[in-house]
Amino acid sequence: MPFVAQLLVAAAIAYLLGSIPWAYLAAHFKGIEIHQIGTRIAGTANVYRNVGPRWGALVFLGDAAKGATAVAIARALGLDDTWSTTVGVAAVLGHWMPFMGRFPGGLGLATAIGVAIGALWLPGLIGAAFGLTTVAVMRNAGNSAGVGFAAYAIAAISLREDTLTVVTVVAIALLVLVKARLYRQPQ
Repeated sequence: MPFVAQLLVAAAIAYLLGSIPWAYLAAHFKGIEIHQIGTRIAGTANVYRNVGPRWGALVFLGDAAKGATAVAIARALGLDDTWSTTVGVAAVLGHWMPFMGRFPGGLGLATAIGVAIGALWLPGLIGAAFGLTTVAVMRNAGNSAGVGFAAYAIAAISLREDTLTVVTVVAIALLVLVKARLYRQPQ
């Protein structure tokens, strides 16, 4: 399959994966309309706070799996590490704007974490551990994700991982973190 076809197929699959609305489905299962409670964001933190910690953890795992699976499928289609990681952007876009959703998705933090783990699993797990530990102290998912992605970058550089792949993950993280920060600004 030609490179462009591999990239387009991988991006389309990643977008469809990203569109799976785990937060909406978990809240709906509990009889709650996630877009009408808390922050009104269909994401892990809102589910955690307003549906329950177990449901929030399941949504986190589902959203992270979307990002990691997108990278794995891109690799299986023959894309190299950097291009496979870049395809993770499509999973994040699917999370932000699900193709079947009448409502917007979440901020994409968990999906971006999944992309990081899918791209470089050890730095990804280290970053996720730092981020999840920090959220217990800071009580702010966006700031904790920033700490986690910083730990990811430090771990990846320390382990001498591919620089372009690390830069790609950090760029995706910055994209998601900027969106999260802008979303929270008063309108």
